[in-house]
Amino acid sequence: TNITFSGLEKYKYVEQDGQKVSCTEIKYTIQETMDGPLADRYTSQVSVDPETGVFHFTNTFSPGSTKVEGKKVWVDGGKQSHSPVTVGVFEVDEHGTVLNETPVKTTTTTGSYVFDGLEAYGTDGSTKHYAVYEMDGGVRVEHGGTIVIDGETYVVSYGTGTITNTLEQELISIPVTKVWQGPAVEEVTFTLTREGDPGFSQTLT
Repeated sequence: TNITFSGLEKYKYVEQDGQKVSCTEIKYTIQETMDGPLADRYTSQVSVDPETGVFHFTNTFSPGSTKVEGKKVWVDGGKQSHSPVTVGVFEVDEHGTVLNETPVKTTTTTGSYVFDGLEAYGTDGSTKHYAVYEMDGGVRVEHGGTIVIDGETYVVSYGTGTITNTLEQELISIPVTKVWQGPAVEEVTFTLTREGDPGFSQTLT
């Protein structure tokens, strides 16, 4: 933007008895003030060209900074150690939709994570939003998606400030062999129950 103050007097005169007897060049200064929602996001620097006298104002936008932090939760029967996983922070819109599939930052962790130094505001003054996803080979894992870690499959879910990896449910079989050491009875029923689940039972005859 270029503007010009024009029609300004260059000299200041000293008069005696109604006559101009001397003069000095007038020095002008210019100050900048800004209004609007973005005003406090800018820093201003001014310099004056010594040859042309042009005032140069440079306004630098500051996006501010914010951070996103959380923790990794494992639901896997209380294993004592886990291999590190990669998590990435993505910029999202106000509805949580990812704006760019390339993460802003990534880190590896087995527990807590912190992403700091993230831009807090866009150049239009809007607040930026972020979401964290677990990564699988450079691709983010959606809520309810799966990832294989150390040969085991985990279901990934996201909560407020948490990423949870839950061992995927497996279906197993429990074989039963009946050996008679004496005369066999007419009928035998086997009842299967489950620890901690009194409402569960299966029977085979």
